[in-house]
Amino acid sequence: MSEAEEESDGILEGADLCLCCLEPVRPGASLCNGCGAPQDFIAGTLPFLQVLAEGFVYHRAVQTPRSWWSVAGIWVIFGQLAIGGGVFLWWWIPMALEYRDFGTTVRGVPFLAHAVIGVVGIVCTTVNYAVYRRSLRPSS
Repeated sequence: MSEAEEESDGILEGADLCLCCLEPVRPGASLCNGCGAPQDFIAGTLPFLQVLAEGFVYHRAVQTPRSWWSVAGIWVIFGQLAIGGGVFLWWWIPMALEYRDFGTTVRGVPFLAHAVIGVVGIVCTTVNYAVYRRSLRPSS
């Protein structure tokens, strides 16, 4: 048996498996090396790791949605951003065109970002889910 095989057997025997990708995780590791998912209970209590855990959930839902429930959830979450940003822009654009000052223009940038992020999140999730569903169809 080679040294690499002995080392990999040692890792598989004593290591826990990641709940997301089922890859072995070294004991004491807080993040999976394979997919980046948080692994320990501390991820739910420390602010920085909690942000990473929540970000991982959103990233996973947008990039690889496996059910229409994921898509519906992303539509609800990102739809609020898109609608809220759009409503503000509906009010802000005529005001910015009328006053044409720097302060009025700058105030609309965060809401423009909200609208763009909301629409991009919805479009990416829906397209990725459609691609996933298409890949499940048997090819003829």
